[in-house]
Amino acid sequence: MSANNRRTFFIDVQTRERPPANAAVIGHKAYNLARMAAIGLPVPPAFVLGTGFCPTDDGVDVEGQTELAHSLTVGLRRLERAAGLTYGGSRRPLLLSVRSGASVSMPGMLDTILNVGLNETTIRGLLRTTGNPRLTWDSYRRLIQSFAEVVDGGEIHAGDLVGWE
Repeated sequence: MSANNRRTFFIDVQTRERPPANAAVIGHKAYNLARMAAIGLPVPPAFVLGTGFCPTDDGVDVEGQTELAHSLTVGLRRLERAAGLTYGGSRRPLLLSVRSGASVSMPGMLDTILNVGLNETTIRGLLRTTGNPRLTWDSYRRLIQSFAEVVDGGEIHAGDLVGWE
């Protein structure tokens, strides 16, 4: 891992942090969102891990793993404050979209996992917040499906999740 790019970047209209010098540090989509937030355009708050956290052919070093864990914790806490929600919270849960990035635009080519943070506890909070059972259960279904496909390489078929509503 390149220690130079082991940084966490926060994207938020309120703080208007300057984006890195180029997209190679955080990926094209995050770079453009950071630029929009920096000039005051409304974008949802986010945090982005710099490309220095990505493993190389040499593998992941212990120091890098420690920095990654710390950066995730700090970024998540800051995101909770910005959104006024709590990750894993039973009342007003913060749900995350986790995506990979690239220094060039690649529409539709990179994986995204939506609704990260939904579980048996947070479902109740989402249902209470939205009042919409169909939205809540469909969001949970989408999380499980995308996680199975993207992370585990599994295939989910329409009939596999019958009865989830």
